[in-house]
Amino acid sequence: MEVRNCSTTIQSYQPEYNDIKQIQAIFSLLYLLVWVAAIVGNTLVLYVLTFNQVSLSVRTVFVGCLAGSDLLMCLFSLPITAISIFTRVWVFPAIFCKLVGVFQGGTIFVSSFTLTVIALDRCVLILRPNQEVVNFPRAVFIVFCIWLLGYSLALPVGIYSDIAVYDEICGTFCLTSIQILDDREFVEHMVFRYWFFNLEYLH
Repeated sequence: MEVRNCSTTIQSYQPEYNDIKQIQAIFSLLYLLVWVAAIVGNTLVLYVLTFNQVSLSVRTVFVGCLAGSDLLMCLFSLPITAISIFTRVWVFPAIFCKLVGVFQGGTIFVSSFTLTVIALDRCVLILRPNQEVVNFPRAVFIVFCIWLLGYSLALPVGIYSDIAVYDEICGTFCLTSIQILDDREFVEHMVFRYWFFNLEYLH
């Protein structure tokens, strides 16, 4: 195993405002409050929908899907993202570099698509109040398709994310990039960046 000799940290090589200890303390507290509130809130929603004898309906399926997606984001993405922002290096296993991006993108897509489906369901209910367009089994199938589509769209993030090491800077870094070798890969990269980031931030 090759031992790297480095003396420059990313903080001294390229200082940023989030290196300041006071700012880190403030944002750590905010992250913690959001993290706890999101976990408690979404867990309670799932508990009520599952164990509190709530009648199974189209609405409960979609709300449960939304809560589950947000809970996954809080459990697997938010803590790792916070630590990476404050340390500015990748301190986790290399496989996490690929998985975190997929979880982040996947949960955002799932939440966006679920909210869209809820809006469409409400619209149909207003326009055709006496007609049941989406029943319970169909709602479950729609949720399955939402998760499949959401994480399929997020897969390129995992594919293009990898650990990077620089000779002049200590530490490892998780980056989303592509080595442009030919015109085809360049086009694929630009299509991926344009569609993914536009779809993701529509949320």
